[in-house]
Amino acid sequence: MAIAAVVSWDWPQAWPGIMEFIVNSIKDRKDANLLMGCLRCLSVIASDLDNEQAPQLVQALSPELCSVVCHPSTPPAVAATCFSIMAELAGALAALSGTYQRQVRQMLVPLMEPWLPLVCSTLTSDIKDRSGWAPKCAALRLAHPLVAYFSKPLEAGMPQLMGATWQLLLAAQPLHQSILVEGSDEEGMADDEAGAAAGGGEEEPVGLDSLLNQLFELLLSFVGPSRFRRQLEAALPQMVYVAVAYLQMTQDQAEAWAASVNQFVADEEEDMISCRASAELLLCELSEDFGGPALSAVLEAVSRRLAEADAAAAAAAAAGQSVITNASGPVTISAFRALAMLCPATSPGQLQPLLSPLLGSLVTLLAAAEEESLHLVLEVLEAVIAAAAAAAGGGGQGGLSPEQAMAVAQPVLQAWVAHTSDPLISPDAQAVIAAIAAHPACLPSLAAAAAPTLAGILSSGTAARQAKRQGLRPRLAAAAAAAGGAVEEAPMLVEASLDLLGTLLQPEQPAVAAELCRGILGPVLHLLLASDDPSELNSAFVVRLALLDGQQLLELLAGMTLQRPVGNSTTGLAVVIPLWLEHTPDLSGSLLTRQNAAALLQLLQLRHHPGLASLMVQGQPIEAPAAAGGGGRVTRARAKQQGGLQYSQVPAPAKVLQVLGQLLAAEAEGASAGRARGRAGGAPWELAGGDNDDEDYEDDDDEDDEGFESEEEGGAAAAAAAAAGDFSSPMAGMKLKGVG
Repeated sequence: MAIAAVVSWDWPQAWPGIMEFIVNSIKDRKDANLLMGCLRCLSVIASDLDNEQAPQLVQALSPELCSVVCHPSTPPAVAATCFSIMAELAGALAALSGTYQRQVRQMLVPLMEPWLPLVCSTLTSDIKDRSGWAPKCAALRLAHPLVAYFSKPLEAGMPQLMGATWQLLLAAQPLHQSILVEGSDEEGMADDEAGAAAGGGEEEPVGLDSLLNQLFELLLSFVGPSRFRRQLEAALPQMVYVAVAYLQMTQDQAEAWAASVNQFVADEEEDMISCRASAELLLCELSEDFGGPALSAVLEAVSRRLAEADAAAAAAAAAGQSVITNASGPVTISAFRALAMLCPATSPGQLQPLLSPLLGSLVTLLAAAEEESLHLVLEVLEAVIAAAAAAAGGGGQGGLSPEQAMAVAQPVLQAWVAHTSDPLISPDAQAVIAAIAAHPACLPSLAAAAAPTLAGILSSGTAARQAKRQGLRPRLAAAAAAAGGAVEEAPMLVEASLDLLGTLLQPEQPAVAAELCRGILGPVLHLLLASDDPSELNSAFVVRLALLDGQQLLELLAGMTLQRPVGNSTTGLAVVIPLWLEHTPDLSGSLLTRQNAAALLQLLQLRHHPGLASLMVQGQPIEAPAAAGGGGRVTRARAKQQGGLQYSQVPAPAKVLQVLGQLLAAEAEGASAGRARGRAGGAPWELAGGDNDDEDYEDDDDEDDEGFESEEEGGAAAAAAAAAGDFSSPMAGMKLKGVG
């Protein structure tokens, strides 16, 4: 290894005779230790040779290495090293291109031809001899460049190589079943022990899984080139049948599933090196290359394997024997995950007869699923329901019925309430509800089923916030428990409920929205009164309701009487409109800004509504008289002396126009800044104006209060127009891009 390190760094500038010494030592083969040392040295440096050195070394070494492998007394570890060296040298052709690659390839053909029968004989040797696993694995590595670069000049020997590969695939399957799938100890050593024995005790262990990965990699190299198509097509049914057996979960994978379902699924989606993943990739490549015949072969192979498994289990049970099988959980989940992939491509005629039993099975599985597999079931439910909606919307027959929707909605709502804080389960449950809501016939029953649950959550959230404000921990815990979650989860559950309400408000069915709001709007407003953060009003629920029917929103709010925490009563209109107008200018995000602007535009068109027209809301800060020495501005110090800022009161329609102007001005400014940054080549997220730090901020009494004024220029212009009674501003009739 020391010599290998020296060669890697200094050769050929220094030690010019070292390579000749190594080659001559291999030719002599008088000292077994010297031979093995030279081979190990070559195996280390072979991958570091340049485009000129590698072909030269092949010319010098190939005959000698070939004779070493052919000698009957050569140990398996030595043969494996010879195959590995040749695999590295032949693989160096991948770095060559054009005319030079063709010239080198033609030069190497006579040298590579003797290796083909050696590879075939190694692959067909007894696989139960575990000392032969390392040579087999190395021979498979050499076979890959032989197929990739020499299959045309060595075309006469390719059928023999394909036959040897096929024999190895067949011979390895029983070992895969007993050692990897069943984890049987009757077969002898474990993988690590086998690999150590095969590698001579010092080489990297070669286990059965590694051997099979190399085997499938070689099989994949046969798929695609036209010269191999005829042989593959003839063997397609049997090859697929054997490959399906390699898809079984191993004992280690079954234990990983039992430890953590989510982790198992995440790992398997990223797994590209296991035998299971390699077999799956082979089946996918065959299906893509051969189309219908390959798919039919897969279906037939799976059916045969399942029938054989059932027959084996029945025979073992009749004989009073125990049968080693994988847990039913992975099988069920795998079946449903496959179903989720198939549903989008299923025709309406195929899906509709199966819809009721599918949903029934999924609901049953949902009730029995553990927390770690619950989101997988919800993903499948969403796929099935979405496929049914797509079929109905595309002119297909049927779709989801209200009865089916109710059977699914109730358990999904329960799962959602119980797992609101779960980052996987909660969004998946909401996606299922949204998929049901996409069926127009199901929306009324869905809203009726969801309304009591959501109203209870919001009411419990109100009680929890009141208890928190009063410092009553036991009442807070009781309120959170009534909402279906822990104390820490109650705010998250309330926020999720408001989002879900926005999902259920569909423009196509205003009657459903009206009925839903009659039962929900009261708890929402009570929640706002009890909240320390009134900006929660900017939820999808209220904005979407205003977009659906502004007149209906005003009527509902005006007709609601609410009790304030201080004791006096008020109307829903007096609660919602002031808070909405106060916090809307603080919004961030283009989509939310446009949605709120469109909703405010609806209110502006209803400015003559008696309740809205008579409502007075907070206007601009009242400026200090010039005679008082304040120059008309209210500073922080002066505001403190007055007990806080004093605001004027303006009609609500005037404030609506003012806030709408601010939103439109901010949106236009953002769009203009984005275009300017695009022309300047700046990043789209870069803030205009520099590093945006606060070093220049000073909290004195009178000098730095210019930014304390509350209204922006765009809003001030709109407010001035409103104060003059002019509601014909072009802003009021402006169409908003991106808003329906």
